[in-house]
Amino acid sequence: MICENCYKEVEPVVSRGWNAGGMKQVVKKCPLCKNNVSKTQAFYSYKDYDFENLPILYDERTRHKCEIKGCENYIEEGTMLHHFFPKFLFGELAERAPKSYLCNTHHMKEWHAKLTPNMSKKDLD
Repeated sequence: MICENCYKEVEPVVSRGWNAGGMKQVVKKCPLCKNNVSKTQAFYSYKDYDFENLPILYDERTRHKCEIKGCENYIEEGTMLHHFFPKFLFGELAERAPKSYLCNTHHMKEWHAKLTPNMSKKDLD
């Protein structure tokens, strides 16, 4: 494979990682320049690899703790930046309003499921 950064023929180093939201990610790095071998595809589906047996490159799940007192879900789930003013309802105001980190359970399965259940629907009237 040709690295799209250093233009050398290389065998990419395939590694695994987790983003801050706990999502599994597979990356292919050039062993020479250390960049992603592709400029257009940063991540690959973990389902296409033996994820558990790939070397770990990074784990950002515990970068931020869940703001719910006593919650330790962030250790496994990671956290997501939660907008108290959802972007799909408030637009730009969402970025200026308070935000906080919540684990997936408290963010998506609790807050959004109960307060903004239609957020992901495409055909809102």
